[in-house]
Amino acid sequence: MQDHTYRKPKPKTSLKLIKTKPDLRLGGDLPSEEMWPGKYLVICEGAWIQERGQRHNAVFQFSVVDGKFGGTALRHWITAADEGGFISPVGRYAHYCALALGRPLDETDPIDDPGEIFVGRHFLVFVGYRKSERAGGGGQVSEERALVRKDARDYLRVHQILSKEDLR
Repeated sequence: MQDHTYRKPKPKTSLKLIKTKPDLRLGGDLPSEEMWPGKYLVICEGAWIQERGQRHNAVFQFSVVDGKFGGTALRHWITAADEGGFISPVGRYAHYCALALGRPLDETDPIDDPGEIFVGRHFLVFVGYRKSERAGGGGQVSEERALVRKDARDYLRVHQILSKEDLR
């Protein structure tokens, strides 16, 4: 025989999601007027995926390791995935991941979290000014333009990760 008496449902848990603030800090020194385009030894201090429009960009925060420009902060942005979230196995992001890991990628690698792959590792990078004639990508674009500062809004940034460096 079934019991048809009304029972008050048990109250749901009162869990609350608490959004925590990220640990914010100043990301190093700005490049000085004496710093020029060229190759620099850097350490990756942060890496993340950031949505920009329909693309997924990998953002890398580097710091020059030593020398006259030690502590200088530099950024690098590249497209990591297309609109569908697919990372091309022959794309620059996959190439950089394999370079950082020191081996070809496989399906178990945390490519969706570049911080796990890059942070704490040293790299030789090429640093330069923007490759376009005008800010925002306007005008002609060339590799040679990265060697010349075009205006007051132009600044140094990483254009290419050349190699992983093991400092032991």
